Amino acid sequence: MIIKKYLLFILFFILLTFSKVWSNESIAFLDVNYIVKKSKPAISIINKIEKLKEQETKKLKKIEDELKKKNNEIIKSKNLLSEKELNDKIISLKKEARNFEQKKIKTINEINKKRATELNKFLQLIKPIIEEYMKENSISMIIDKKNLFMAKSNNDITKDILNLVNKKIK
Repeated sequence: MIIKKYLLFILFFILLTFSKVWSNESIAFLDVNYIVKKSKPAISIINKIEKLKEQETKKLKKIEDELKKKNNEIIKSKNLLSEKELNDKIISLKKEARNFEQKKIKTINEINKKRATELNKFLQLIKPIIEEYMKENSISMIIDKKNLFMAKSNNDITKDILNLVNKKIK
């Protein structure tokens, strides 16, 4: 009796492990990073952010140069100033340097935040395009390529989506 139960259990286990799964579900993958790097709307967003970054970098560089000039002036007038005046100028310069560093960090964070916000807006714009493509091609699931281990290259819809994004978003 016990042997029959074990045989039945083993047979049941063997049947479960060797069964094939048949599905009509269509799955594709998409390289979102490629679309962000190569699509015309995303490129214009990135260029706009880069211009802003360059402008802010120029402003920060100008402030940094002024701080260096002040530092050099303090070093040159070191022997001419009294100890109290020298210490006051050094303390003042250190405060300005700290303020500059804080401003620099704040500016970098603002630029990164703006970049992330703009790219998220772009991704929200392409979402309806991807959904429409899914409906037209009877695709039930799209997976980001960076989260994919292995797949057939004919399941890659990146080029198709890129073409649609370039056509539909100006």
